Amino acid sequence: MKFTIPTHQRPDAPAAVGAPGPISAGQLLSDAEALSQAISGRITKTQDGVTPEVLVICADRFHFAAALLAVWKAGFIAALPPNGQASTVKSLSQRPGIQLIVHDLDGREGLDLRGFIGRPASGANAGQMSPLTFDGEQVIATLYTSGSTGEHKRCPKAARELLGEAASHVESFRIQPGEVFAATVPGHHIYGLIWSVLVPLMSGGVMDRQTTLFPDAVAAHARDIGATYLVSVPAHLRSIAELDAMPPLKRVTSSSAPLPPETAQKLREKFGLRVTEIFGSSETGGIAFREEPGAPHQPLAGVKVSCDADGRLLLDSPFLPPGTEMPLPCDDRIELLPDGRFRLLGRLDGVVKIGGKRVALAEVERHLLNTPGVRDAACLSETVDSGRGAELWAAVAAEPGLTKEQLRNSLLQWLDPVALPRRIQFVDALPREENGKLQKTKLRALFGASASAATASPHDPALTDEVRNLQAAFADSPVPLDPVSETPSDDGQGVVLTIPVPADYFYFRGHFDGLPILPGVVQLEFIVHRQIARVWPDLARCPERITQLKFKKTIPPGTRLTLSLRRLPGKPRVSFELSDETQLCSQGQFVFSEQ
Repeated sequence: MKFTIPTHQRPDAPAAVGAPGPISAGQLLSDAEALSQAISGRITKTQDGVTPEVLVICADRFHFAAALLAVWKAGFIAALPPNGQASTVKSLSQRPGIQLIVHDLDGREGLDLRGFIGRPASGANAGQMSPLTFDGEQVIATLYTSGSTGEHKRCPKAARELLGEAASHVESFRIQPGEVFAATVPGHHIYGLIWSVLVPLMSGGVMDRQTTLFPDAVAAHARDIGATYLVSVPAHLRSIAELDAMPPLKRVTSSSAPLPPETAQKLREKFGLRVTEIFGSSETGGIAFREEPGAPHQPLAGVKVSCDADGRLLLDSPFLPPGTEMPLPCDDRIELLPDGRFRLLGRLDGVVKIGGKRVALAEVERHLLNTPGVRDAACLSETVDSGRGAELWAAVAAEPGLTKEQLRNSLLQWLDPVALPRRIQFVDALPREENGKLQKTKLRALFGASASAATASPHDPALTDEVRNLQAAFADSPVPLDPVSETPSDDGQGVVLTIPVPADYFYFRGHFDGLPILPGVVQLEFIVHRQIARVWPDLARCPERITQLKFKKTIPPGTRLTLSLRRLPGKPRVSFELSDETQLCSQGQFVFSEQ
C-alpha cells in the first residue's frame, strides 16, 4: 500500500501561522526543496544498503515540517530526539547511521536550516514539489523515546505507521482543509508529530509555528491565529481550564495520560470545549480514543483490541511496526466490552507516568546505583492527591558525605528533571529479604511520617505539572538569584529590586526543549519569596497561600528583571510584580499566617 503526502495544494494557501510570520504552502514547498539539496550535498550514502538518518530538532514547527519534507525528499530517514537538550542531541548524533543534524537553534553543531530557507519562491515551478509517495513498509522516521529515563530507545517508524495514522485521523474525525492547529506540545514526540504536523500536512490544514505553554498565552495565541483545533495534554489542559475565557474551537485533543474528569467538565461548562483523548504509545502508535471522561475507549479505524485471561491488552493494528506478530501483547490491563470497546485498568509493568512522561523505576534505580558512593537504592511511585498524580521516591544507602544535591546532579546526566525522585531518604541499609527481594511495604515504611505529610500536601492549581515537578526535583538544591540594586518604593511600603537572570542559569535546563524559559516556581521561590524573607525577616517562613497569581509573559535567558514588593500595612501580606524591560511578566500576593 502506498502513502502520499499531498503537495499539490494552491501555492498561496496558508501552511503555517504564528510568529515570526505566516507561511504559504508554496513557500513551504520551495524551502523544503532548497533544504533537500543542502542536505543531500552533506551526506555520503553508505555502501551497505543502510539508509542514512538525519537528526532533526527545531523550535519552529514550520522549520520542523520543512526539514521533514526535505529529508524525505532527499531519500533519507528523519531521526527525532526525545528532547532538544544539547547533551541528548550530541549523544544521539554519535549513533551509527546518523550522518547530519538539521536544526534552527543558536550555537549548535550541524546544518542550521535558517540559512537555506525563506528565500522568495520564483520561476514557473515556484512552490511546486512532486508529491512524496512512500511504500507502506518504508521506514521514514526513527523516534527516540524514554528520554525521561535516560535510555533512548530506538523506535523506527514506517510510512503506514505515521502517515497511515495521520490519514486515518483526517478521515475519522472529518478534518477539513484550512483548519488551524494550535499546539502546546512539540512536534518531535509521536503525538505532537502526528497531530500538530502530519495531520495538517495530510489534510491541507494550517500548523502553528509556536509551541505555546502558559495558559494565558495559549488562549491569546489561539485567538490571534484563529485556531480551530488545540493539540494539548492533561497537564496543560488543567491550567487552561482555570482561565476566564478561551476562543471557540472545533476540537481539543489530549494524550500522554488520562484527562481528569474535573478538567473535562470545566472545559465543557466554561468554554463549551469537548476533549478527544487519544490512547497509544510511541511503540504502538494510536490505539483508541474517547470523548467523555470515564467512558470506554473506542479503537481507532482498523484497530482491533482483545485481551488474554489476565486482562492484558492484545493489539492488532495497521500502525504497528512491519513484521510485528499480532496480536501484540501490551503492558496494559483492560476490561473488554461486548461491543469491542474497552476500559483501561492500569499498567502491568514498572513504568509510571509522572507529569505526562513515562518513567521506568528500574532505570532510575540503575542510575542511582551507578552514582559513586551509593551502595544500594530502590524506588517506588506513590499516588498523592488527584491533582498531582504519581510521585517518585527513592531510598538510598550511601557512603557518608553524599548529599541529595550530588545525587540529583548525577541523575541529571541521564534523566529529565521530571524523572528525578521527589523524595530521597538516606538509610543505613535497605530491608531486603534473604533472597534479595524488597517488599514494597517495608520500602514505604522507610519514609515514615514524611510519607503521610507528602500525601497530604496541598495542590495549587495555578502551577502547572512541569513547574511542580521542577520544584520537587530541586527542592534540596536551590540556586537563588540576588538583586544588583535596591530602592524604596514611592509609597515607602516596599522596595524595587533589579535582578538579572544569567543566560546559563541552572533552572533553564529541560524547561523547555529548544525554547528555554524561567519556570514559575523559580520565580516564586528563588526570586520573590527569597527577597520577601530578606526584606521582612518576620516573614521568613512558608506562605499560607499565594493569591491573585498570574503569569503574563515568559522570561527567557539573559532577562534583566525588576521586582516590586509592597507589604500591606499591618498585614502579613506582600504583593509582587515581576517585570522585564518592557512589560509585566508575573504578579500575585503572598499571604502568610498570623503569628
